[in-house]
Amino acid sequence: MPATPNSQAEQRAGHSPDAWIADKVSDFATPTSAPGCPAQHARWQNANRAWWESHPMRYDWKRPLPGESGESAWYQEIDRRLFDATVLPPSSRPFESLLPREMLAGKTVLEVGVGMGAHAQILAEGALRFVGVDLSRAAVSATARRMQMIGASQVAVLQMDAENLAFPDGAFDLVWSWGVIHHSASTRRALQEIRRVLKPEGHALVMVYHRALVPWLIYSGMIRGILHGSVLRARGIHREVQRFSDGALARYYTAAEWRQEISGLFEEESVKVYGNRGEVLPLPGGTVKTVLTRCIPEPLLRFWLTTCRQGSLLFSRLRPIPAATP
Repeated sequence: MPATPNSQAEQRAGHSPDAWIADKVSDFATPTSAPGCPAQHARWQNANRAWWESHPMRYDWKRPLPGESGESAWYQEIDRRLFDATVLPPSSRPFESLLPREMLAGKTVLEVGVGMGAHAQILAEGALRFVGVDLSRAAVSATARRMQMIGASQVAVLQMDAENLAFPDGAFDLVWSWGVIHHSASTRRALQEIRRVLKPEGHALVMVYHRALVPWLIYSGMIRGILHGSVLRARGIHREVQRFSDGALARYYTAAEWRQEISGLFEEESVKVYGNRGEVLPLPGGTVKTVLTRCIPEPLLRFWLTTCRQGSLLFSRLRPIPAATP
């Protein structure tokens, strides 16, 4: 999810704000830019790999995690941060509304981008067989450790580029990817690979960042950018958004732009906009914002983020379009 580094916490964790920004791709010019040549593509993907090795996913870079890496409390806090922050329809377990048990049962499932394994655990516990891939060694190591801790069987966690998946055509019933492929050097190439490894009757469940009008213009442009004086220094709202987003680069799509990105590859069966609690109030992060946000009723959060489509998470259920035969 979009996040901002905090100086003291980041420095304690070895991730200074200067490093956070310095590791970004400098020539990522628009919210949905694609690389213009093979050399630029390779440089962007190398930057992606290096960024995630240096800044492993924690869902909140402002606070250190408890205990040591790979301990139970460490994973529990990562899960709490993700599940508490994401505003979804009510369900009996985290992400049940998007990942119903019946969709996983008896299926071979691939997760593209495992992070620290929060979704991998849900998928592995519900699927017949689970395979997770990630660009970074840090994510693969942490998720593999989690799979061992929960005693998951019929699982594999592999370091792999989403744009070059080492699986045969039609290997999976379901592909899940939450907030990952918008970071890849070429989101389109990642989508092509996901389509290739899906069975013809399979589904891809994909979340990418959403460029919602009000947060983009008012929060990122006016409040964060103008009041802090950083829009002028960063040369526009897009540059400012990239400064506080995670990853070496992060694409933000409108619904129309996303449909263009998947065109010819997938049929969009459904699309919904979701968001995080912290997006509702345009205030700096901290105790005051946390307390105020907790006072907002869940139905009102869902109304603003989903019904009004002002959340930052664009979630699609996709069915592959068969590849054209020669």
